[in-house]
Amino acid sequence: MPSATTGMRGADEVSQRWMKVRAKDKAANDRLMDLMHRTTLAGVDPSKDDTWRHALQGWAEK
Repeated sequence: MPSATTGMRGADEVSQRWMKVRAKDKAANDRLMDLMHRTTLAGVDPSKDDTWRHALQGWAEK
């Protein structure tokens, strides 16, 4: 089982990489953040299987 320190270290590494990408291309970062926000609102959760199917199925049935 990973420790809290290991988890924090991993989060920091991801955060640092994201900050570098954001500094290189703010417009691309803005588009990515918008996509992530919209998928969250649609009920898509990348940590769970098939949530994208349920979100798209509801949209298609409208």
